[in-house]
Amino acid sequence: MSTVQTDVSSKSNGKRSFMPFSPAADVLESAEQYLFVLDLPGVSKDELVVQILDGKLSVSTEPDAAHPEPKIRQRRFELPADVDAEAISAELENGVLTVSLTKRPSARPRKIAINGS
Repeated sequence: MSTVQTDVSSKSNGKRSFMPFSPAADVLESAEQYLFVLDLPGVSKDELVVQILDGKLSVSTEPDAAHPEPKIRQRRFELPADVDAEAISAELENGVLTVSLTKRPSARPRKIAINGS
């Protein structure tokens, strides 16, 4: 489907360093949408940030009161050109984050009527 780029940054003493962050992820495609399913056990909804920026889906965690250590972890997925960036939804249930991205209507397959006998 696409290139997967992953990075993790840790901010301590004003410095930024990169460490591995690779939660298990499945990317599924149907005629209407793409589904990104990431395993994030122990991560709360309040810690998660899901956004699209510069053609990439970014899933990151930020510190909260329960986990105050200053780590920001991020995984990014490059998106295909047919994604409708305005039609995105995300759901976190039982440690599994599901992000749904709808394809633009013009990119979806459509049946063409055949005229004649």
